[in-house]
Amino acid sequence: MTTNSSRPPQNQTPRAGSSKTQSALPFLQMLLGSGRFKEAFLAAASISEQESNPVILNIAAIAAREANDLASADRYWSRCIEQFPQDGNAYINRGNLLAESGDAEQAEHAYLKAIELNPDTPDAWYNLGNLYSRSRQYQAALGPYREALKRVAGRPDLHNSMGCACSELGLTDEALQHLQRAVQLAPRYAEAWLNLGLLHRDTRQLKAAVDALQQAAIPGDPSEAQALSELAMVQMSMCDWAAAARSEARLLGLLRAGRATGVAPFVTLALPNCTASDQRMAAAQATRQAAPAITPVTGDPAPRSPGRIRVGYLSADFHAHATAYLLAGVLEHRDTSRFETFLYSYGPQTDDDMQRRLRAACEHFVHIAPLSDGQAAQRIASDDLDLLIDLKGFTKHARLDIGAMRPAPVLVSWLGYPGTLGSKRLADYLIGDPVVTPVSQQAQFEETLALMPHCYQPTDRRRETLPPPDRAGVGLPADGFVLCCFNQAYKITEARANTWFTILSRTPGSVLWLLEPDASAKAALLERARRHGVESHRLVFAPQVAQREHIARLQLADLALDTFPYTSHTTASDLLWAGVPLLTRMGDTMASRVAASILQAAGLHDLVVTTEEDYVDAAVRLAGDAQALASVRLHAQAARETPLFDTRTFARDLETLFGHIVEHGPDAMPDPIVP
Repeated sequence: MTTNSSRPPQNQTPRAGSSKTQSALPFLQMLLGSGRFKEAFLAAASISEQESNPVILNIAAIAAREANDLASADRYWSRCIEQFPQDGNAYINRGNLLAESGDAEQAEHAYLKAIELNPDTPDAWYNLGNLYSRSRQYQAALGPYREALKRVAGRPDLHNSMGCACSELGLTDEALQHLQRAVQLAPRYAEAWLNLGLLHRDTRQLKAAVDALQQAAIPGDPSEAQALSELAMVQMSMCDWAAAARSEARLLGLLRAGRATGVAPFVTLALPNCTASDQRMAAAQATRQAAPAITPVTGDPAPRSPGRIRVGYLSADFHAHATAYLLAGVLEHRDTSRFETFLYSYGPQTDDDMQRRLRAACEHFVHIAPLSDGQAAQRIASDDLDLLIDLKGFTKHARLDIGAMRPAPVLVSWLGYPGTLGSKRLADYLIGDPVVTPVSQQAQFEETLALMPHCYQPTDRRRETLPPPDRAGVGLPADGFVLCCFNQAYKITEARANTWFTILSRTPGSVLWLLEPDASAKAALLERARRHGVESHRLVFAPQVAQREHIARLQLADLALDTFPYTSHTTASDLLWAGVPLLTRMGDTMASRVAASILQAAGLHDLVVTTEEDYVDAAVRLAGDAQALASVRLHAQAARETPLFDTRTFARDLETLFGHIVEHGPDAMPDPIVP
């Protein structure tokens, strides 16, 4: 969620001083109000030399800060505190400056001193809460926010920040109460509408999320691009394609004009009209917003074994999550004589089977979730890594500022986000392969490409395969050709839905088996099928189940149909492990080439097409030609013996690549590292 704590808190307006000071105030306030900050600073500084007054000293410091002369601002606030130790405003203002510069400890001291001097000052409480929120100490933030609300209950920014902290702590009802109060108090408060929309999205109240995000997308507001990107994603999840297209068009206008501050780059991977260039611009604009204030950190190196490369992995997903399922086998097959492995988790401590498996597969499992970004970076730096692998990118719960602080000499982006991170601050290298990131597309990426010889995405050979269930038990007809797609609804574009229903209309007796989406999306899919003359009973919706049961039921499908432009990732590996062929279309972006990479590593080149027409023709041909389908299914079932599922060799290839990356270092030439 976004909170006011991400912005520098507003400075306190100084209280009146002597008559001489009062006579100068209108002129100084005029200079401040008209943006003539340097003049205001010089004038206030000159007056302060003639008459030492807390009002004038505060104005001088405020003007210096607004002029980006932070050293002078700190000097004048420090002078005010020294000469007038009872002036709480100076403590609040200096606390704001310290918080902005990243000195959380001294900022906290300043706010607490202001509270000691005047416990009834709401801004001191509010800014203290924001300081804790910025450090992800949300539980600690609740107390100061509540104290501030006791003193001024009608401030929408207070309710917004309180709502965000409650949301982060899982206090959904309280979060909803405060965010709704914020927008009641300020009906055009875009940031609060955005946070309310995100809360509704996370609780799967998608219609309410759309309503709130539409209110947040105020033209010209700093939250507009983020609101539009989140709005488009929710509309795609509802299969409301017309509305999503309108949101996408507005978003692309901002993006291509360089005005998409706050854009969510992940969304651009799924939108049908976003090009590779758009995706790179989105990442670059998001990075410019997130990274500038970050300071590189260093740590006291931990003792290390000579000759071993230290590799760290950074993620929130070291539990029963798709990323963990892909990674586990690689860690179990690593060469411990050459590599020492650290997992840095800022996700939940679930202690589920997957988390226990990951803990057992590495030397160090470090839980950094309670730490601020700066503290987490310092903790990682103390381990003296050779390279740090970011497994999240611009995905949910990512904490990219940890990497932006450069806690390791080399940063690598891999596995979690199929696209560029837009800045060398976040990653020096991106791991791909000759299909998903061909060297001819290096210009799409800010990172230097580092290519695996086969597919960049690993798979896990340890997965158990249960016998398939009865068809009737999962809602499938006793007879008929079963087409399936188990990707999430936001990946289903209008064009791809039309293509699927064209295929169904040309393959009598077939059914399309889909992961059950939101009720709105389900209704939209059924309505679109009706327009194509496809009866509703030919769409079968499957609930979410545990992975073992999911792999078992997949075996009942005859052919899987992929989405586009955001193709299957883990879903593709699941299908091939179950012996089900997947038909995909390959595009120009990384996200549109992942399934093609997986299929080619499995030797299933004929299932990769490049046009929608070829996609339809291939699906219809396989549905109508039992011999051709049997041949393809045999190849799919043999995929377990291909490089795709050879986890041991994958681990060796990855470690070889790590060695090349460490050898090249962060200042590598732009030429990709190729196998």
